[in-house]
Amino acid sequence: MTFSTAEIKACFKEQGVSISTWAQAHAFDPRLVYAVLAGKNQSTRGKSHQIALALGLKEAIPANQVAVRLGLVEPNKQGDSKCLD
Repeated sequence: MTFSTAEIKACFKEQGVSISTWAQAHAFDPRLVYAVLAGKNQSTRGKSHQIALALGLKEAIPANQVAVRLGLVEPNKQGDSKCLD
């Protein structure tokens, strides 16, 4: 389940937790967390992607699904993946 930035900000406010405090507690740069929440960062890789996952802005995709999407493996009939040779 993913959340919108407005929902996340409302949750911080409701819980009385500052974004900066949350960022520091999760070992993230507060400026980068603010940038992700403001939509100034696409959060496609690196720390910003990790922040988006931690906040619930994105859902993590299992590694085997990523490999299938990239064409590195092909799915078999049971839903598992089989490496391409």
